[in-house]
Amino acid sequence: MSSYETVKDALKADAGLVALVSDGIYADFAPPGAALPYVVYARTDLDIERGLDNSIQLRMDTFHVLSWGATRVQAVNVAEQALGALDAAGLAPEKGEPDDVDPSNFDRVVAWRVLVTY
Repeated sequence: MSSYETVKDALKADAGLVALVSDGIYADFAPPGAALPYVVYARTDLDIERGLDNSIQLRMDTFHVLSWGATRVQAVNVAEQALGALDAAGLAPEKGEPDDVDPSNFDRVVAWRVLVTY
């Protein structure tokens, strides 16, 4: 299973999140005109540790996850539900990682990072 599938499956497995966003869980970007609210996840970093024989010993993918809503309150509610879904799947954001803020969309988006290791 790819890291993208791992994140997607964790988000789609949460009934509360699905109740909020329906099918609005997208990899990399939301399609133009997508109905709010929704969640977008995209890999932002990849780190591979190799053994002496050059085999992959550990792979760490970092994802940026964005929760979008029509209002800041809705975006935060979607974010909290998505965080719970990721936490239940063992993919909670790293401790101390703050929400990112996009000044042009401050009222509609909450962003954070998730590390997938396998």
